Amino acid sequence: LYIIGKAGVGKTKLLELMLRQDITYGHGLCLIDPHGDVIEAMLDYIPKERIDDVCIIDPSDVDFPASFNPLANVDPMFKFQLTQGLIEVLQKQFGANWTPRLEHVFRFTCLALLDYPHATMRGMISMLTDRNYRQKVVEYITDDMVKRFFAIEFADWSEKFDTDAIIPLVNKLGQFLSDPLLRNIFGQKQNKIDISKLMNSRKIIFINLSKGRIGEENSSFFGSMFLTKIKQAGMERANIPEKDRTDFYIYVDEFQNVVTQTFENILSEARKYGLNLTMAHQYVGQINAKIYQAVLGNTGSIISFRVGGEDAVKLKPEFDPLFGVKDMINLAVGEIYIKMTIDGESYDPFSAETLRVLPATHPSYKEEIIAASRAKYAIRKEDAGKLIAEEEATIIRSKEEKEMIKGKGRTQASDDADAVSEQKEESKTSQEAEPMI
Repeated sequence: LYIIGKAGVGKTKLLELMLRQDITYGHGLCLIDPHGDVIEAMLDYIPKERIDDVCIIDPSDVDFPASFNPLANVDPMFKFQLTQGLIEVLQKQFGANWTPRLEHVFRFTCLALLDYPHATMRGMISMLTDRNYRQKVVEYITDDMVKRFFAIEFADWSEKFDTDAIIPLVNKLGQFLSDPLLRNIFGQKQNKIDISKLMNSRKIIFINLSKGRIGEENSSFFGSMFLTKIKQAGMERANIPEKDRTDFYIYVDEFQNVVTQTFENILSEARKYGLNLTMAHQYVGQINAKIYQAVLGNTGSIISFRVGGEDAVKLKPEFDPLFGVKDMINLAVGEIYIKMTIDGESYDPFSAETLRVLPATHPSYKEEIIAASRAKYAIRKEDAGKLIAEEEATIIRSKEEKEMIKGKGRTQASDDADAVSEQKEESKTSQEAEPMI
């Protein structure tokens, strides 16, 4: 379902109505909410019998960060698909600055870490900058081509390549992971959030992108990352007989923030894997022409609230001959035009009004829901920091790094580093022959 309309015309209220219906009927669903307002409203509508079904992923929950490691326990059959999804996430962040060389390096970095049992998102930076960590990971790589990349190709690159590929990747990943709210989520080795399991057991997943708290770019990265994992979980349903695939409903508000090539794939393959996608945004210009055509080509039903003149012209072919440009730009709040497809057959568009969102008929269980979700899918902030620090400590470091971390002191560490440097200079010839990984 594709929903479009200006701000303040009723899109959010329509999403709330649809979500309430799915929750009442016991369906599994995922809501990706850019600001968290819809999630806040929905928590009041969750009935008592579904308290334990809710998984809340919220970066703004400072005291209880979710435990999510997208690199953990990935089925070897799907590691190439996940890698491609992660590439698309990063490509979206780089925009026009994305290059084949960046893609080449990032692809092999992801493939290497997916073979490493202790991999985290933080390890992506270490893989590119820390020789000792890289050597440690290479020992676990099972694919000869990936191993050869780090043993030969990566080792032979000049310093210029650092500027062209390594530094831009480290900068972009560092921007994401330098935010403690996100680092506490993605820096953990453990993964308590199994998207595939949640999807197949009809759970309710609320993903708050917290755009106002973590910024637009990090919010986009965060949402795109989860959408990639949702796609992977959907593809894993290929192992389940089609008749046993339970419907799962995905709602994405302001979907232009998280749309990647992965989104196109979900659109084209959703029905096959029992995924039902509802996406909403304000105007066509927020997405590129290719995505817009993919949306129209794969969407069964379209709902238009009041839109601007330019969008009305673009949407006119979908609602002709019953509704024209003037009709679409003059709709009142809550009024809509709908074009529906039922069982593969398209029907004439018609007009309608959205219902009012009535208060819940039961007490709010918001506090109980949040507590249950934290217990299952999150960890205390102090424990997360401790686990991340312990994982960092397992990385093999140079002597000077270890001494700096232990607090030996900047001066002493600097003196030791100079001594090490002198020793390296004396044995420079012999070290030149040593392969760099």
